[in-house]
Parts: sequence; structure tokens; C-alpha cells
Amino acid sequence: MLLDKMTLSARLFIVLAILVMSGRISLSAQETAPDMTTSEKKEPSDFRYELRIGWGGIPLMDSEMVFNGFFSFVDYDMNFYQPSTMESIYRGYRGPGYMTGIISAEMDINFKRWFALTIGIGFNGMYQTVYDSVTGQKSGCNRGVAVSVLPEARFNWLNRNLVRMYSAAGIGIVIGGKRNMDYGNSEYFLYPAFQLTPVGISVGRKVYGFVELGLGTQFMGGMAGVGIRL
Repeated sequence: MLLDKMTLSARLFIVLAILVMSGRISLSAQETAPDMTTSEKKEPSDFRYELRIGWGGIPLMDSEMVFNGFFSFVDYDMNFYQPSTMESIYRGYRGPGYMTGIISAEMDINFKRWFALTIGIGFNGMYQTVYDSVTGQKSGCNRGVAVSVLPEARFNWLNRNLVRMYSAAGIGIVIGGKRNMDYGNSEYFLYPAFQLTPVGISVGRKVYGFVELGLGTQFMGGMAGVGIRL
């Protein structure tokens, strides 16, 4: 047979040629493979920045500063005004106070897979009905606003392609004021803010949704929102 008549050197040459050709085919396949480093293929940790907006929470300190008492969720039922002077008999009395809850806008800077710095601004609107002390009819509203600035450190303890779980802590300030229609004056306040996020979760890659639990002076309770990674 022809194969039996071939010399050893010829056989080695054929094997070597086959190996060389297979190597060229493999290299060609690698050169034509699609680029996997585009933003669509990135994991969350590969994005440098994030922008987030959220809503929720119970602003306990704003209630203390504006309504002078504790309240349930976003409705504070205040006792009817008790007049103590002749002038105050004809002054309007205050009804329930309401709040929008914290509306937040944040920018995150991802330094590591496990660490990010967040700069957040929160807004809380407030109003309170005022009634005429003689007729009992609504005569106007007291209105106020509180704005918080809160840098936070966030620690990602689970970071996957679509799911991230994290905790965060931060300190900042809250500034605000209220216009009292019944008294004809304005009140202003400034106090430090401390916020802790024991657990939060985000689901999605470039565009994602998130929910988190918050404890602190800025708000108590849950927050939910959406974000985008850049």
C-alpha cells in the first residue's frame, strides 16, 4: 500500500502540515470573532458612572421641624389649635400636614467592583391646611420645602451581570423653610443628616430598577427608583 511505502520523514511532514493548517484556521476564527468589550457586554462594575432617581421614605425630622410632632407616613394629624389670647381666638387654626416624601437624584462614581461614592440631593415638599377660627372654612395653606445634600459610601457585597446587592452609609445636611400663612411669618431650619442603607438591590444592566431600605434623619422606610449606567 502507498501508506506503507511512505518514508518516516514524509509521514512527519504530512502531520506537521496538518497542524499548521489547523492553527491558521483557529487564528482566523479568533480574528473574525465579534468584539465583546462594547457597553452592551459590560458588567455593572465596568460602568464608571451611574445616574439614579427615586421616591419614598418617611422624613421624620422634617415633620419635627415643620409640624412640631410625630406623624404617620405622609399625613400628620395635628390637634386643633387651642387659643390662649384674645388675638389668637381670631387667628386661623391648623389642620393636617402633608409631605411628598423624599424625591432623590443621585450620581454614583464606581471606583471598584465593591465600592462606589454617591452624591445625592433629596427634595421634600410640605403643606398644611389652615382654617378660619370663626367659620371653620379653609382659609389657606402653610407651605414648606426641605432639601438634603448627602454624600454616601456604597459597598457592593454581590455584583453580578444583572443583579447587584449593596449597603451604604452617609452624612450630610438638610436645609429648609416654611411660610406660615396664619402667623404671617417664615421659619427656617438647618440640621445634620445621617442615612444608613442596610440592604439594597438593583436589577438590570445599563438601565435598571432598584429598591432599598433606609434608616436615618433623611427618611425612614423604603425607596424605589430607576437608574442608568454610563
